[in-house]
Order: sequence, then C-alpha cells, then structure tokens
Amino acid sequence: MAGGRLKIQTKYYAVLRERLGKTSEEFELPQGSTVTDFLEKLRQVYAGVLGDLFEGGGLKTGFALALNGESLDKSLWASTRLKDGDVVVILPPIAGGLPEAGQPHAPLALILACVGL
Repeated sequence: MAGGRLKIQTKYYAVLRERLGKTSEEFELPQGSTVTDFLEKLRQVYAGVLGDLFEGGGLKTGFALALNGESLDKSLWASTRLKDGDVVVILPPIAGGLPEAGQPHAPLALILACVGL
C-alpha cells in the first residue's frame, strides 16, 4: 500500500455488469476511506452510466452491499473503514418487484451464495 493508498477490488453483477461491460475492477482510495467514500468515488467515475442508481449519500433503496463476503447494513457504510485488499460487491435489487406485505426479502447470505461468494 504505497503512499497511504488502499486498493479495493469491486465485483459487479446484473445491471452494473451490463452497463459497465466488466465483472470486476480495482479502485485506489486514500487511507482511512469508508464504504461511503468508495461509493462516492464509484458515482464520480461512472456518473453518466450509473448516476441513476444513486440517491443522497449512497445507492438507491434495494441495493445490497457485501464487504469481503459479508453483508454490510446500509447504516454502517459511513462508519466502516476499508482496508487494503478489501472486496466490495454491489448487488442490485432482485427482479420481480417488492415482496408482498409480511413477506421477507431473500436473505443476502442466500444471494451471495448464488453468486459464489
């Protein structure tokens, strides 16, 4: 990690992979960056391609994020500091709409298992 920079690996699935034309990418961020900082960098780099997937300080509702294979709740994105070599996976909402009242969403662990994480 030369010069106080972090190298973060990102994996793309579904709409992100289709729009970007790639399955993964590496980003460099300053030491001490958070998940929110990473998402802001992603938004800046791909504003024209992915801009409609962001709102406020992060991704639109329905997107899930995993850090090193573990689900990371949106409420923790701003306080979770990244480390060199971390892997961030962004999973778009699953097709089929929202569940009916009283029915749960598919657990993120199940989704991660389906994509091999």
